[in-house]
Amino acid sequence: MPGKVTTTGGSCGACGSSGCGCFALLVFIACLWGGGQGVYTWITNRQPLVISCQDYLEQRPSAKWLELTDCHVDIENTLRPTNFAGLVPETYVPIRIPGEDAGQRTRILLAFPLDGPVDPEVKPNGLIRFGIDRSNRDIRRIIKTDPSIRENVIILDAGKKPGLALSFLAFGLGLAIVVGVIFLIAMKEPRDETQEAWLKLYYDHKGDKKNADVAHIAIVIRGEAEARLRESKAEMAQGLWAKLHETYGKRRDPEVITALAGSLLDQGRLMQRYGYGRFALEAYDQLIERYGQTHLEQVADMVVAAEWEKKPILQGNTDSNGDPA
Repeated sequence: MPGKVTTTGGSCGACGSSGCGCFALLVFIACLWGGGQGVYTWITNRQPLVISCQDYLEQRPSAKWLELTDCHVDIENTLRPTNFAGLVPETYVPIRIPGEDAGQRTRILLAFPLDGPVDPEVKPNGLIRFGIDRSNRDIRRIIKTDPSIRENVIILDAGKKPGLALSFLAFGLGLAIVVGVIFLIAMKEPRDETQEAWLKLYYDHKGDKKNADVAHIAIVIRGEAEARLRESKAEMAQGLWAKLHETYGKRRDPEVITALAGSLLDQGRLMQRYGYGRFALEAYDQLIERYGQTHLEQVADMVVAAEWEKKPILQGNTDSNGDPA
């Protein structure tokens, strides 16, 4: 067999799972988005906006850090929506304009972590949930508890303030992931198209070393190599022929020797036809060196033909690099 065959399908090379790449992408998005949002909030909200409930609802300023005044904290109508496990992850207290009927639609909710008692003297201040912090799942749970609430309800995280340290750390981690991915892509070895093409031919034609029809494989290689030469991929064509001789070059049965010698002659002629004189000379020289002392008449004729074909190249009909003159 021509070496170990590795495949690169849908699995992640680092952890062997297709979910690895998706997880890394989610971490990257969460860090960059969440961290960037936190940094932005800290920069644009250095002090809380002190504003009455009524003015806030009428003006809807862009500030995210609020200290609401002239509000009624409606503890009597506290909401405790449950999650799929039947637990209460958060408690929501409606915030109303003084004198507003409890039966009216709730437009502001003050959120507290977990299920517990709420201080009746609590001040309605904190950060408005937006962007990555605002969960549609949480909104659905709230509406299920109180169908009068709309999806655009304002949720204020009680007592929360803009923080730079964790946000900056998360944002930096997101950038580090970007830099790491770019570095890995840059360091990744390029695909060996020659090896891939050779392996396909090898297995398509059942090319095991002992019983392969080398003459047939050599014909297939000739066609494949010429196709690469038409695409100006001389190195790849050269590589395909090299794989052929590397795999079967140690076999000494006359049929294989004849096929390999013929392949070298074909290689030289094709390289010469497409203007790659240097590569053509290498093929002719290999043929002469390997099989110059052969007792096989057909192979000896090929050696003579190679010596003849070399003459116009040595006379300078192609440039020294083997490229078309």
